[in-house]
Amino acid sequence: MIVEVEEAYQKGFQDGILSERYRITNAKHPEINCSLIQEEVVKFYNIPWTFIISNSRKRPVSLARQTYCYLARRLTALTAAQIAEHVNYCDHTGPIYCVQAVEDYMTTNEDFKNQILHLLNKLTNDRSSSVAVMQ
Repeated sequence: MIVEVEEAYQKGFQDGILSERYRITNAKHPEINCSLIQEEVVKFYNIPWTFIISNSRKRPVSLARQTYCYLARRLTALTAAQIAEHVNYCDHTGPIYCVQAVEDYMTTNEDFKNQILHLLNKLTNDRSSSVAVMQ
């Protein structure tokens, strides 16, 4: 793993390409990337991506943003700091809070839990994987 990263630097990859390569080779589900998660969240919530990454605190927008952070953290090997860059958070604490908020909300709202599980299954089953139901 470290050897691949060093080789990438030696071949002259730029930071964006390097991080993309690193993420894909270390992903929990290698076929799932952030753009795929982004596309599914935008479709599911019917909110444009520009609104999701805005500073809006309206409930539908913040819920879509939190869902994106949760799915990105669960299905990729991205760090919280890398996810924060995708959604324009200042630092890594935003995605950490989002993941915790989604998990807490799933314990109290069965409909929301089913929506998240639907998104997880849609992202993974369409790519011949399965998601274990969280307890």
